[in-house]
Amino acid sequence: METSRKRLSPTIRKLLNKLKEDELVEVQRFVWEKLKSLHKNRIKYQLRKFQMLNQVCFFNKGKKQMGIITRLNPKTITVTLDNGERWNVSPMLLRKVKGQKNLLKALLENKG
Repeated sequence: METSRKRLSPTIRKLLNKLKEDELVEVQRFVWEKLKSLHKNRIKYQLRKFQMLNQVCFFNKGKKQMGIITRLNPKTITVTLDNGERWNVSPMLLRKVKGQKNLLKALLENKG
């Protein structure tokens, strides 16, 4: 997810320029914690889009990898590829594969 860079407003610049070093360090800590929180919330939101056994794809070094979700972890999703390899992938890098209902039906029929 690419975001456009925005310049700080003149008001914020003026306020930051007035701060002492220890105050700037505290602002830095606050900003870092806020960014971590936003990232955590974005991952949680993305995780909700997926379910166990969804067929998904992602790219690794330019090569498309396809597999099935076999585990939903707190920060990543475990995808098992057709060859048995397991990958822990950020949900932001995954895409659902169309036609997965037929795949799930076939899996269930093969188990029964």
